[in-house]
Amino acid sequence: MAENETLDLGHRNSGRWRRLLQRFRDGEHVDDIVRDATRCLTQSSKGLVKRLPLPELLEAVSRGPREVQAVVRKCAKWRHYAQLFEHSSHLTTNPQAVVAFVLRATLDEFLDQFGHELIGSQRYPTALSFRVFCDEIRSRTREDIVRLSQRICSDPQQPPRMPARSPQEKDREQQRLYSLSLRQTGTRNAR
Repeated sequence: MAENETLDLGHRNSGRWRRLLQRFRDGEHVDDIVRDATRCLTQSSKGLVKRLPLPELLEAVSRGPREVQAVVRKCAKWRHYAQLFEHSSHLTTNPQAVVAFVLRATLDEFLDQFGHELIGSQRYPTALSFRVFCDEIRSRTREDIVRLSQRICSDPQQPPRMPARSPQEKDREQQRLYSLSLRQTGTRNAR
């Protein structure tokens, strides 16, 4: 078994990430992809809460990397996620910043795997075209990652819910759907 089996696109538990990959392939709207990426991160967060000694890990983060290493050694399942906590604990002792780092690293790991599948395709002919799109995804998931990390740190034993959309996101989505409906209505009227 691979060390990072749940961070592996080919793992049986990575179905939601494979569905996100399909959205990339299909060229779906960036808003839909961002929302799905957030949904995937939320599900991964639930796994963190269920499978890691999260309260103990977060407490150890505030005490420093050696304390985190001691907790990570006890983690048999989801060890790769625990190791992300360990790596980030060398950067900060702020638990929320560490959780955000783990979530960003999770997203980056899957986006990297998507790149191996998609770069050279008609939709993403170059690594640069794929990277530009991924940078947009990273940028637009930043607020959701912060909200998820806040929720996890406020109650590390309660699995987080999908973050509510901001008024700007709701407005963007409404405008996009409105323009789609106008295009479809215009096409029908032209016939």
